[in-house]
Amino acid sequence: MDTQKTYWFGRKRFGWGIGPRSWQGWLVSAVYVAILIGLRHLGPKTLDHQDFLVLSIALTLAFVGVIAWKFERRSPG
Repeated sequence: MDTQKTYWFGRKRFGWGIGPRSWQGWLVSAVYVAILIGLRHLGPKTLDHQDFLVLSIALTLAFVGVIAWKFERRSPG
């Protein structure tokens, strides 16, 4: 049985930021973007600006939570 953890996100090799490291990370990122685009296109028809903003913030917080949960943390040293 493989006991090695799979990290979905990690630090970029060049520059600042975090990027996907596995297919799961890419999938979560693509779903996040697709839902935001879908909300944007549905927004004017079914959502007012405040509802769109609340949903966008909630979705972003959930995405950041997944990143924090599946992020590769390097030990100091």
